[in-house]
Amino acid sequence: MNADSPAAPTFKVTTRALTADLAAARSDESSRELGALDSDGLVALLGKLAALDPSEVAEADPHLVVTGRRGRFTIRPGRERFLLRSSTDAQNYLERAASEIPSFLDGKDISSPTPSDAPAPVVVRPPAETKLVLALTLFALAALIVATSAWLTFRPDEVDPGSDYVPVTAPAETITMRQQAIGTYASGTGDDERVLEITADGTARYREYGPGREPVDEHAGNYTLARRRADQVAVLRVSGLGTIELKGPDTLVFARDSYQRRPVSSPTSR
Repeated sequence: MNADSPAAPTFKVTTRALTADLAAARSDESSRELGALDSDGLVALLGKLAALDPSEVAEADPHLVVTGRRGRFTIRPGRERFLLRSSTDAQNYLERAASEIPSFLDGKDISSPTPSDAPAPVVVRPPAETKLVLALTLFALAALIVATSAWLTFRPDEVDPGSDYVPVTAPAETITMRQQAIGTYASGTGDDERVLEITADGTARYREYGPGREPVDEHAGNYTLARRRADQVAVLRVSGLGTIELKGPDTLVFARDSYQRRPVSSPTSR
């Protein structure tokens, strides 16, 4: 090999909620370090992730934590492509096909490059009337987005006789369950701590920490209130995360782990 040729990219990979043979997703599986994989190895691994049973994916949330030159990313299987989220930006996902991911993680994914000699775009400023119409349109669009977001957050799930869960719709029960759930809960300690935060606006946040208390995974989704049909246990059904059980006033159960409520810290008197 030519000594001047750049080294082939390698990626540090950790699996989460995946069996040792990578053939199934289980929420109680421990994290596994796979070491350094080359581009072909990473694409092959993504193929196994895409082949998982969709019901197992919804229940266990299997994913990879992959580090390349671009940084560390969490990779989850999507409907047709993979969802990538940077450890430095927990709010936004990127979509990529499996074949595109190695180049992206290696820092080579540049979409629609602009030639340095390309002419500068011509800016056409609209007249005052057009500006007014544009402002009103944007205001109406923003109001529609806010209304839609509120409806998606607080609407009850449609009643499905075949579902394992029954939505909670009674106002009194809804208020009681929501007030019981709101708070911050933790499972584990130190480097292995996992945290659930339930807020009054209908959002549940999950954080997982690794060595040095560095966040290794984070997810936020809207929740709805329900009861499990088999035993009437109260649950939160969180979009993209799964089901969280309410086990009394100070305990949640998620992915078979118990989370205890953290006491609300009070200001220290001087």
